[in-house]
Amino acid sequence: MRVIVNSTLINHRTTTREDMKKLSKPAALKIIRGICRGNGTVIPTNHVRERMAQRQFDFQDVLHVLESGVIQKEPDLDVKTGKWSYRIEGMALDGESLHVCVAIYEEENIIVVLTGIQPRGR
Repeated sequence: MRVIVNSTLINHRTTTREDMKKLSKPAALKIIRGICRGNGTVIPTNHVRERMAQRQFDFQDVLHVLESGVIQKEPDLDVKTGKWSYRIEGMALDGESLHVCVAIYEEENIIVVLTGIQPRGR
């Protein structure tokens, strides 16, 4: 797996019809896990990097959730980008609950980490 720190390249990419395809939850998890296991690239946005600093979790926590979490809810369509956003719910390495939202660029084997959310009570 590659991790790209500068995510400006993906932010300006043109959305294609293929991008707008909604994946089933199992299909999305299969792609996400494949990419995390070395078959693609993970790109954290500036937004998630800010949230990691504010909410005291790190990229290893994000990867752990992506590799072991579950998708409970249906994805949301971002009308601005035309991409589906998938929320993976799991546990950070310290055992605390963490939800990670990603966009999948299946054709390029890329997932973009959009944000990390710690449910109330942490």
